[in-house]
Amino acid sequence: MQFHPTALAKGIENGRMFLVSEAVRGEGGILKNSKGEAFMYNKHSLRDLAPRDIVTREILKDLQKTGDQFVYLDVSDMSEEFFASRFPTIFQKCRSLGIHVPSEHIPVHPTEHYMMGGVKTDIHARTAISGLYACGETACTGVQGANRLASNSTLECLVFGRRAARNINADFRSPGGYNFVIPESEIFEDVCPGDEEIDKDIEYMKSLMTKNVGAIRHTSELEYAHSELDRIYDKYRRKNLSTVKQYTVFNAAMASTVIAESACARRESLGSHYIVD
Repeated sequence: MQFHPTALAKGIENGRMFLVSEAVRGEGGILKNSKGEAFMYNKHSLRDLAPRDIVTREILKDLQKTGDQFVYLDVSDMSEEFFASRFPTIFQKCRSLGIHVPSEHIPVHPTEHYMMGGVKTDIHARTAISGLYACGETACTGVQGANRLASNSTLECLVFGRRAARNINADFRSPGGYNFVIPESEIFEDVCPGDEEIDKDIEYMKSLMTKNVGAIRHTSELEYAHSELDRIYDKYRRKNLSTVKQYTVFNAAMASTVIAESACARRESLGSHYIVD
């Protein structure tokens, strides 16, 4: 899982944070804490342009030291005309929240971002299941490595999407005779008694993943998270799932359990997987 270092710390909608592009730092934006200290200056030779995982960890370390909820991105060296034309979406979002960029600093905080590999595929986007292809950020192609680079998502979509299409066209076989009509009994309800328990389980899993399986990890916390997530997964695995919400929590528990289990198994720090002990 990749962590994006500079998500906007205001205006969170449906649990999702607005991302402030790293290109802002590329144009001269500087990370500062509430004391006005440019804390990346002595942390890496590239300072604010260090790799994503390093910037993320240094922000979290500084927040732990200061007790603040977020740090700031100082873009005051840019003119309003330049910032508005170079980053129009970020400019409008900040202004809509009352952040008067570029004269006013942008509050930012690291957040969970995209996957760096999922379903294993070959160079034609084929999976181990005959007829099933995967490309883009749902696939494990090997082009990401231990740190996702933003432009690699273009490679994943365009190159592997094209390869998938070409391979399908060259070897297309009709499924023949399958009836894909969903029986009436299989149409899921949106809500069901017991949804309150599901809401609690989802919030608990979010908290576990952020706190214990986040950008800075400890063995004991990973193991505890894995145990708790596996318990929740097992609970829903034994249920007769019938609603969208039940499948949502089941899928979330399964994915979270696999991530935590994999993190427990990996002993070295590598890119976004940074284990302290």
